[in-house]
Amino acid sequence: MTLNVTERSYYYIHTTDGEFEIRDKKSIKSKLILQSPHPTGPNPRVTGFTFPISEQEEVERLENNVSQNALIRQEYINLLSRKKPEGMSIVQFLPLIFSDEALDGYNYNGSNTLGKCKLPMKGYDIFSHCFIDAFSSEGLNLNELATQMAAAIKQSRNRMRQRTFRAKKSIQKMLEIKPCVE
Repeated sequence: MTLNVTERSYYYIHTTDGEFEIRDKKSIKSKLILQSPHPTGPNPRVTGFTFPISEQEEVERLENNVSQNALIRQEYINLLSRKKPEGMSIVQFLPLIFSDEALDGYNYNGSNTLGKCKLPMKGYDIFSHCFIDAFSSEGLNLNELATQMAAAIKQSRNRMRQRTFRAKKSIQKMLEIKPCVE
């Protein structure tokens, strides 16, 4: 199937029934429904975790469980490979697994020009080796993963800044005193 529009004008929505919808950003109308790339079997799960992970403590707990338990590691790799539809980049996919708030304390290399120390994602199995294991068949290598993870973190920070900006703007509007017209 071919679409005659640029990929940037659409985004993916994961529905609760395991399908993926591609929606037009402008009109928010469903354009196409894709079956999950692995339609057989139940929805993938990782024992003891709910996705997307929303807190840094849960990220750390997932890392510990994946590092210490081969079964949890395999469940996580299966979740990654089964939840991501073909053609979706890691940048688009990461928010389905981790919320922006959960990723706030991380960046790919762990360094930050502003002096704030971030935890290095490249040292975590859940951000590096598991992603490689899940998507190496799609041609993902360590260099491409590093590039996409860095871009995903950048987009995550941008979304958080936009939410903060919009919240401040809403508060300012609510606090404005408008004179009554009689």
